[in-house]
Formats: sequence, structure tokens, C-alpha cells
Amino acid sequence: MQNNSVTDYNTILKNFAEICSKTEKCVSQALEYAKKKGLDNLQAKQMANYLVENNYINHQRFAEAFAADKSKFSKWGLIKISNALKLKGIEQKYISNALQLIPCEKMESMAVEQIEKKAAKIKYKDYNDLKIKLLRFCFSRGYDIEKSKIKIDAIIKQLKEG
Repeated sequence: MQNNSVTDYNTILKNFAEICSKTEKCVSQALEYAKKKGLDNLQAKQMANYLVENNYINHQRFAEAFAADKSKFSKWGLIKISNALKLKGIEQKYISNALQLIPCEKMESMAVEQIEKKAAKIKYKDYNDLKIKLLRFCFSRGYDIEKSKIKIDAIIKQLKEG
């Protein structure tokens, strides 16, 4: 490594450590950042290892923060949150622990609210079309499909009666 390369590495490490001190990050994000800034694979892995060893990156903290934010602000269901964390390289044990921190009642009421909002806005030609569109919506949001079907059937029943 040349002296200039060491300086670049240290600067990039310092910058990402500062980012990690403000928001939770994971190893895959550190690797992506390092490569984007011009570090080679070995340097990127060294940087990620340093950040993990010095607790700048902690996958349990990351999974918990990510799950809480996505459920609260993006209105994602557990399935979508779990899949997104897997794509970021988070281990299943951390994902499971993070998802358990989200209250089931809160998640279900949020899903029901989102389904009702979507049903009010959606254009459909018949009730079967409405059901298919709402199921797609639930699937794309990562909601429990069986529970979603029950709510969708209740909405359609109300529409037929009202």
C-alpha cells in the first residue's frame, strides 16, 4: 500500500465511522460505501471488520432500527421487512429478534388501516377484481396473506351490503 492509499483508507474509514455514529449501518452498506469510494475488496473487508470489531456496526442494533423504521414510517409488513434484511446480509437470528420487538397488535391494526385506505382509493370493475388488487397490495407490502384475506373479505362484504 502506498502512503496516499493509506491516507485514503483512513479517511474513508473515518468518514464511514462518523456516519455509523449517527445512524445504524450494516456490513453490506460499509462494503458498498468503501467500494464506491475506491477501496479494493481487501481494504473494504478490512474496513468492515474494523467497524464491527469496534461496535460501529452491530447487526442486532441495525435490524431493530430498520424493522422499527420500516414498520412505522413505510408501513411494511413483517415479511417485507424480513426479506429486506436478508438482502442486506443480516443473519436470521438478528432478524427474528428484531421482528419480535414489533407488537403484533400494532402490526395488524396498521395493516388493516392500510388495506382500508387502499380499498377506498382503488378502481375496480367487480368485487373479484377488487380482491385481486387488494391481495397484490398486501403481498407487495409484506402483510400476512391469510389475515389480509379475512380483512379483504370483510371489506367486500360491507361493500356488497352497503
